[in-house]
Amino acid sequence: MELTILGSGIGLPQVSRNAPGYLVKVNKKLIMLDAGEGTKRQIVRAGYNFFDLHYILITHTHVDHVADLPAILWPFKWGLTKKLTLNIFGPPKFKKFYEKISTTFIPTIKSARKLEVIVKEVKKSRFKINNISVETRLMSGRLQTNTFSPYEVGYRIAYKSKSLVYCGDNIVQDQPDIIALAKDCDLLILEATQPKPNYDHLDPETAGKIAQRANVKKLVLTHFSPEIGALGKREIKELTAKCYKGPIIIAKDLMKIKI
Repeated sequence: MELTILGSGIGLPQVSRNAPGYLVKVNKKLIMLDAGEGTKRQIVRAGYNFFDLHYILITHTHVDHVADLPAILWPFKWGLTKKLTLNIFGPPKFKKFYEKISTTFIPTIKSARKLEVIVKEVKKSRFKINNISVETRLMSGRLQTNTFSPYEVGYRIAYKSKSLVYCGDNIVQDQPDIIALAKDCDLLILEATQPKPNYDHLDPETAGKIAQRANVKKLVLTHFSPEIGALGKREIKELTAKCYKGPIIIAKDLMKIKI
């Protein structure tokens, strides 16, 4: 498996960080994790064929994680040279969200001759993408908040003996769910958005605690705000290393990581 960081930033525009998005290449399949604004172009910049993308896994519907979804669908609508099935997975209520954006931006999407879009909602489930295993888990902490997007799922992708886990936005109350999903995984992609934890994001130290308790082999920190970015790579690692003793990677756009 190979992970490409399409975007390591947040919704706030930053010169060197795109909005959130990640691409996993596994057994010749391209799986996209979240679709923040600009991620469509980042796929091409990373050297991939855009039309090789067959699977999109959405964690939640905050705009910085889904804004590029209609932009991704648009070229599939008219640019395909052969038939393709695009599978999109998301949390509870995602089908209704997809219907709204697709009918608003691409009202003729259902009539596309060469494209079939299959949308599925997941909570706590397991399914296969050919011989790739995917496990999902609903983040229960966010359900207790008043956010406009309370439903969020994390994803664990496993192929042969390797596994990768990605969670989108998280809060301290999500820790038990993240730990259960990420237990003993090879790579955990986790946000460290703020220098200190707040009501809707994690910080490096809390991310380190989660990684240590889950016994993950390697931790990728991402979803950086300008505030956390101002600390610098060294200080972010030092904060995380207070709790996590394994390798720590500070994400940057277009970085590729072999798993």
